[in-house]
Amino acid sequence: MAVRAVVFDFGYTLVNEDRVWSEIAGQYGWPESVFFATLGAVIERRGHHGQVLDILGAPHPPESVPFEQRDFYDDALPSVQSIKAAGHLVGIAGNFSAEIESFLQQQADVDFIASSERWGVEKPDPRFFARIADESGCCADEITYVGDRIDNDVLPAAAVGMAAVFLQRGPWAAVQKSWPEAAGATTISDLGSIPV
Repeated sequence: MAVRAVVFDFGYTLVNEDRVWSEIAGQYGWPESVFFATLGAVIERRGHHGQVLDILGAPHPPESVPFEQRDFYDDALPSVQSIKAAGHLVGIAGNFSAEIESFLQQQADVDFIASSERWGVEKPDPRFFARIADESGCCADEITYVGDRIDNDVLPAAAVGMAAVFLQRGPWAAVQKSWPEAAGATTISDLGSIPV
């Protein structure tokens, strides 16, 4: 079937999360090098990013660090607009908070934005991707889902019948591109190369 909708992940897909992570590390007085090395180790052993705080001994949850317009990758919003101008329905859906959902509503001209917090279900749960289909009004095989993670984005999107695109940027992609599960994935290095 022809692609009717393109749906984007958020972190390391549309925005570079490095500044936010660095500020969180700074709240605890941790060197950035230690924080990012620990994050890489957690990704390598297929853990959840929240384990970084446990490993490094965070005494309390971090204060929220809001995203800013400068965090968008240069190709993010232009690519979103180009795809929308070509007549496709465009969405942003990922594991993020309602606060980030509000931020995106102010920044991105898309057809829908959906946070895991509002939906009450997180990737890679198949129900998350079923909600994308419901929200878009499209069948799964009419949707392309674009994300930087094999485990949370590519595999579960493909499992429900979506065209899954692996964007190779950010720490998860750096590690996961060598995973056996990444073999054969439709891979791009920038958002201007999405096959639609």
